[in-house]
Amino acid sequence: MDHNYIYGLFYSNQGCDAPIWPLTGSFARGEGWMIELTGANPLGDSDPSCVPVFKVKGIYPNAAWYYADGYGGQEFTWTHCGAAITEDAGQGGIFGVNDVAKDIKIALPPSACLQDQYGSLYEFNIDPEHRYLYGQYICNQDCEAKIWYLLGSYVFTAKGPMIELTAANPLGEADPFCVTTFKVKGIYPNAAWYYEWGYGAQEFTWIRC
Repeated sequence: MDHNYIYGLFYSNQGCDAPIWPLTGSFARGEGWMIELTGANPLGDSDPSCVPVFKVKGIYPNAAWYYADGYGGQEFTWTHCGAAITEDAGQGGIFGVNDVAKDIKIALPPSACLQDQYGSLYEFNIDPEHRYLYGQYICNQDCEAKIWYLLGSYVFTAKGPMIELTAANPLGEADPFCVTTFKVKGIYPNAAWYYEWGYGAQEFTWIRC
């Protein structure tokens, strides 16, 4: 907060040869939060599909793209996509902002909801200081208990945010149809199921709800 710096990763969704770019920026408070982010292509001029550098800036939640030759005519409104991550509403990718959520509260939603491949919901609150996740799992399978306890955590990696969630059946072994506990984990938006005996071979892609 002392220097108003932002640093992290840009996850390109535009078909660039380099899918992950270093990201730097800054913020200032005036009429609103002025956020400026610069993405640098790690391949530089050798990426045939994308520019070597770009900038997005504006008063949150609005922003626009800028290039080496100036304004790019691509204005948009930011949308949240979980944890300390901000998405540019389909314009170009996802911006993973490390360690700034505690300083810029707008960069981090207080809660989130994700849906797995079976239609079950994972509703959880986010603790950005400790990177804990806690809430409830709403089961859409044939379990006798429909609402389970949910705890988890997240960390940032070079490939994206790693999310791990553990659901505990409130009936324990008394639920005749379902396990007592399970875990889903992976680099968002991908995840897989794990049980007490290990990998469950049920990979999926999260859907936001």
